[in-house]
Amino acid sequence: MKRLLIILTCLAAIALIWYNHISDHDGLTPFNQRGITTSPSLVSSGLHFDGINDYVEIPDNDLLAFSNELSFECWIKPEATDHNHIVTKQYCANHQYSFSLFLHNGKLKFAFDEDGICNAATSPVSIYSMDEGAVKTGVWQHVALTYSTAGAHFYVNGKECPGTLTGNYTSIYNSISPLRIGGYQLGTAELTNFYQGMMCEFRSWNYARSREEIQAQMFTRLEGNESGLVLYYAFDGGMVDSDNTNAFNLSDKTANHLNGRLQNFSLRDKRSNWTGSIVDEFDNLKKPGN
Repeated sequence: MKRLLIILTCLAAIALIWYNHISDHDGLTPFNQRGITTSPSLVSSGLHFDGINDYVEIPDNDLLAFSNELSFECWIKPEATDHNHIVTKQYCANHQYSFSLFLHNGKLKFAFDEDGICNAATSPVSIYSMDEGAVKTGVWQHVALTYSTAGAHFYVNGKECPGTLTGNYTSIYNSISPLRIGGYQLGTAELTNFYQGMMCEFRSWNYARSREEIQAQMFTRLEGNESGLVLYYAFDGGMVDSDNTNAFNLSDKTANHLNGRLQNFSLRDKRSNWTGSIVDEFDNLKKPGN
């Protein structure tokens, strides 16, 4: 009987800890009471980018023409937060600049252009810069950007981080450049300013999502058929920290099949490879409202 009591006490403690994990800290209803799945096994693997030359390339597609509205969101565990690009679709030398979402001095920035030229003197890009809050190194964080011609918003762990616009909210040029995760192409054919760290659960939408929508699904895996979802990478394409030399595809879980291809990853060790995800450090995650 005593042994059974100990077991029941431990289970109750675990249940209480888990409830605290999935409860909002700003008075919102806990995720499990909204009918949202809250399993800690959000993803089984992530992808580590070495910051030297690793990136993922997705061929251009009409579905990636985000002219008036878009949203990007993903989980990241950065090792550097200065000129490290999360997602881009641009090539300045060919006047093909659409947008770039990147980290700069621990802040999120979103640069976008109306005509694709991105000439600093005659046709500078507009930039929305995060003022409050910070993206930290060494810990998992959920980051999101929503954009429309009415405005832009950054979210870190479900909490909005106000920003400042330099330029104007305009429609975004439809570049023929590929979509790239983790790399930036400026004036030459070589890429630069690579993302360094781990990433998983990358999602792109064709509309500006609300704060409530972001919070409701940031801890859950998607089905892939959600309204407005353009592409969805669960980062489950390889074995964690194993020889993945043949696992160089990043599969899109939507019916659009906008699959990406890993570029320059070693796919052999803990770095530059499919590796552990947020599951490994679930206790470190922040919750909406923090």
